[in-house]
Amino acid sequence: MPDRTEFVSAVQDFLVEHNPGEPADFGPDDNLFVLGLIDSLRLVELIVFLEELTGQDIPVENYSISSFYTMNGLYDMVHSAATAATTEVTG
Repeated sequence: MPDRTEFVSAVQDFLVEHNPGEPADFGPDDNLFVLGLIDSLRLVELIVFLEELTGQDIPVENYSISSFYTMNGLYDMVHSAATAATTEVTG
């Protein structure tokens, strides 16, 4: 799994690519929904992207919508999912 800096950069690139014409100057703690970078359709695309980026399934039903608000929140969510998956395999 990428570290936080690599993860945030990859997510930012994804969002800029999928939102042409929108400002690209948003940070890891900015609310992606408020900025209009994520809506319900884009959220599904983002989840698929995150699963491809991290190489793991993300059990979205285990997380609240607030986990998807910021890039740092997304990182914490996928890191938590990765830790849980590792614990299940080794536990």
